[in-house]
Amino acid sequence: MSFALNICGDYVAENEIAFNCKKTVGILFWPKNYEQPASSNAFRNGAQIRFFDQAKYLGVLVNDSLKHDDDIQRQVKSLYCTINKFKGSGVTDRG
Repeated sequence: MSFALNICGDYVAENEIAFNCKKTVGILFWPKNYEQPASSNAFRNGAQIRFFDQAKYLGVLVNDSLKHDDDIQRQVKSLYCTINKFKGSGVTDRG
C-alpha cells in the first residue's frame, strides 16, 4: 500500500497538486475469503491517512464490501423527505 501511495505522491508533486491528508480517507477492499487486518497504517508527508469501512465519494456512499444498500436507503429517505415537502407546500400534479 505504501508503494501505491508513493506513486500518488510522485504524481501530486510532478503536477503541483495539493494533497490534503486531513481530508484524505482510505477504504480497503478485500475478497470475501480473506481475513481483513485489524488496522491499517498509511502515512503521507508524515500524516496518517485514516481508514474507514465506508466513505462518501462523489455523493455516493462506498463501503468496503462494495454493496450499495446503505446508499440506497439514504437516497430513499431523501426522496421521501422531498415528496413530503411538496405535499406540505400544496404543490399538486394537475397534468
